[in-house]
Amino acid sequence: MRHFVLIFLILCSQLSFGQMDSLRTYYQLSVEAYKAGEYSAFLKYTVRANEIRPNHPALAYNLASAYAMNAQKKEAVNALSAFLRMNASLDYQQDTDFDSLKRYEPYEKLSEQVAESTKKMINYDLAFSLSQKKDHYESITYDENSGAFFLGTINTRRILRYENGMAKEFLADEPQLYSVMGLDIDRRSNMLWVGSAALPEMQGYADTLQNMSSVFGIDLTTGMVKFSYLIPEATLGDLISLDKGTALATDGARNKIYELRPDGFSIFADLSGALLNLQGLSKSGDQLLISDYLTGLYSLDLKSKSLKKFSANNLYSEKGTDGLLSYQDHIISFQNGTQPKRVACIRFDEHKAEQVKIIEQNSSPKGEPTQGLIVGDTLYYLATSAWDAYEDGKYQSDLATDLEIRKLDLVQFLIE
Repeated sequence: MRHFVLIFLILCSQLSFGQMDSLRTYYQLSVEAYKAGEYSAFLKYTVRANEIRPNHPALAYNLASAYAMNAQKKEAVNALSAFLRMNASLDYQQDTDFDSLKRYEPYEKLSEQVAESTKKMINYDLAFSLSQKKDHYESITYDENSGAFFLGTINTRRILRYENGMAKEFLADEPQLYSVMGLDIDRRSNMLWVGSAALPEMQGYADTLQNMSSVFGIDLTTGMVKFSYLIPEATLGDLISLDKGTALATDGARNKIYELRPDGFSIFADLSGALLNLQGLSKSGDQLLISDYLTGLYSLDLKSKSLKKFSANNLYSEKGTDGLLSYQDHIISFQNGTQPKRVACIRFDEHKAEQVKIIEQNSSPKGEPTQGLIVGDTLYYLATSAWDAYEDGKYQSDLATDLEIRKLDLVQFLIE
């Protein structure tokens, strides 16, 4: 049993104070029961803790252990399989808690799952690369009229326009432009929507900016700022244009979706009672598709605001999806919260996963996939956003030596 040493503050992240107190209680009770050899109580308290904070790798692992210690082999294997979809790097076979499962065929087959989950897979082509010596890129959109890509940075707080093999600065030095988290184009008004959030990784960050976000509307032809405003007590993430003069943006800290207008903002949906860490946002017909970084994929009806969860059907990890895109009856999931990281094309039938095609998995030791877009039948996405480049709050551009500067790979994949 290895996960009793986890840091409790990490375990409790994204929970309310009441949930934290309950989780702390059940977690501590489970630890005490395990140490005392009271395995029935260990299972009871671990199940309850996992219900409060689902899809935490440590609790998922403890749950598998608890089932195994109570001779519930099938449940133990199912729990361990769920853990391995989140984190396939731990050598669970050395843990004596699972000795009772040895020579149990479903348990022995988990090694095949680990091998498949850690296999290096690259099914994309490189579209172009940009140096990340200075800029850490996070967000992207595309203007079909001009053929230009627009990319937003986290640390340098700027937007670049990439066209004809050249990246040029499009917007920078705006005091209220923070880390650029979301970009999208309103085709009707020829305008670029920008959502930014004050993050500790950005240049010029101060505690007075904590929980502050901003919205910009920029004319694509002139590059002039048409409007901008602040959203206090929000951490904006993904953003999509509705192509009618409005946009939607997620707030992962407070689990709300904001409606953005040129003259201000309002709360479109408050999901704080249902979700723990709202991230990606896409649109499919009359439905919004959203990702909760901790609990999985959901749809939200644009009119009724009713929320419905997609079933993973044991085909992919519910944990760890950052950005997402919709394409016909598929969802493209950018999973940077799993080990290894991966990008998957998931086909659903009535909210149930039926097939998963891996686009990329375990492909790069540095950087991670974050956001993308679809042009026709081609997926483009940022494959190596440099979130792992910060040490003591400072951006480190070098991988090892001055000859190995980080690069952003923007890749392309033909969706079949």
